[in-house]
Amino acid sequence: MSREIEEIGKLLSEIEANLPKLCRYPQTQQLCEALEKVLPSLRAVVDYWEEESSGRTLPDAFIELLTVLRDFKSLLERDDRWIEV
Repeated sequence: MSREIEEIGKLLSEIEANLPKLCRYPQTQQLCEALEKVLPSLRAVVDYWEEESSGRTLPDAFIELLTVLRDFKSLLERDDRWIEV
């Protein structure tokens, strides 16, 4: 398994764990609903890739996903003031 896939899996877990914090605000309900729909699919793709990738080059889309997840996780780790803007 590539280091990137491992990190994506970890970031997905952390974002899933932070959803209750994010979902308690009316301003973020649409974002929460979208995340609740897409996270299981992302998890399934990552799990599949972990099992089937053996030595294959990671697609660019995974690298882009990793960047987006890192940024989103850092946003979730901030205090809640960004939501109230």
